[in-house]
Amino acid sequence: MIRVMAGDDDEYRFYLAVGAARKIVSQCRAHVESATSKLSSRVERAASATPHGRDLAAASDGDHSLAYRQRIAHVESMCNALLSHLRGLEVLLLHDTFYPLPAIPVVRSIAEVAASCSWILDSNIGPDERAARAYASLFRSLETTISATLPADAAMATMLRESLIQELRGRGVRVVRRVRNEVQTDEVSQVHVGRSQAKTNYQYSLRVATEIPLIAGTYSGMSGITHGEYTHLSSSWDSPDTHARLIGLVSQRSVEAWSRAVHTWVGVEPGPFINPNDQKNLIRSMPRALLAEFGGTQAG
Repeated sequence: MIRVMAGDDDEYRFYLAVGAARKIVSQCRAHVESATSKLSSRVERAASATPHGRDLAAASDGDHSLAYRQRIAHVESMCNALLSHLRGLEVLLLHDTFYPLPAIPVVRSIAEVAASCSWILDSNIGPDERAARAYASLFRSLETTISATLPADAAMATMLRESLIQELRGRGVRVVRRVRNEVQTDEVSQVHVGRSQAKTNYQYSLRVATEIPLIAGTYSGMSGITHGEYTHLSSSWDSPDTHARLIGLVSQRSVEAWSRAVHTWVGVEPGPFINPNDQKNLIRSMPRALLAEFGGTQAG
């Protein structure tokens, strides 16, 4: 059972929430640091029956060699980005003053990076679909370069896109161009590999909701704070403990999703990395009314 301090003291709840969030973020950072340092050797040792082993076999047969290289590069970038975000968030939280507004955009990025990594390594799908997702991620990067960079860079990205389409066509990979107002454009919208397909475009909110459903309801609030919406900003001063809980919850659930994806891909069982007492303190910091709505007097 959760015990709430008599009088439901706001200051007590605030310090309880901030203290728990700080510890959870530090534990998340330590876990990502440790797991990332071991990932390269785990990739090399992964058995043939693991999702990575099946991806490697497809690459060795020549079917998805480019997809495999793209997946490795994607995972490396996502792991480094996740670790960098967590290190920055930890520095911010360890300051004597609690600054929820600058912390929330970092936490939102942590969720997006973790969701992206979880999506591209999904062990519940087959090698063809993981290959389609890797190609889709590559084409999305090219389309972003084409639409948002200097003309010279855009021209080079366009040439690369078209040569890539030709190369993949010879490997049985089909791309679908985007249609706008009943007119086909040059932009790639989907990639088909065998019977599997993946879209190049997506909404971050839907990606997070799919890959990390436990924090699906928090994304709009984090976006509201990031984009400067009044109702979300004002709550930073009215109830700062709420933002501390948000930081702790989103960080933990995001890193759990990332950890599950990278470990399962190479055939390793991910272990717990958060102190249960810190989870309980995060819940104990809730006001009485919110605890009742939460419905859970059980922590963990």
